[in-house]
Amino acid sequence: MTEQQIINIDGMCRTLWDNQNAWCQTSLIDDLIGHEVEGFSHEEIENLYFGDEEEPQDILEWWLVDNWFADLLDKQCQPLLRNAYGTWWGRCTSGQVVYGDRVIEDIVRRLYKKEQRT
Repeated sequence: MTEQQIINIDGMCRTLWDNQNAWCQTSLIDDLIGHEVEGFSHEEIENLYFGDEEEPQDILEWWLVDNWFADLLDKQCQPLLRNAYGTWWGRCTSGQVVYGDRVIEDIVRRLYKKEQRT
């Protein structure tokens, strides 16, 4: 991959994430799950377990996202919590900008390949 292609993918990742207008709501969702509020429980988290693993994915942050983006995350087996109040992505990384996550890069690559085929 050339340096220009890497720069373009980084830029597309940033644009994709910036257009999400997502909100980090980790404290809120953790509290709602902890207080067992209806619609907020570990049993309702989609993709909590990755493949055949016995341990759940370690969710470090909760981000409010739109349904379109959630569907893209679902294809990447990312944890999601969907209910009447909204849709949240359970981010399993922390400490860097979100658009730097590998899952965001994978989504951009998938969208780019789809666009190239049409």
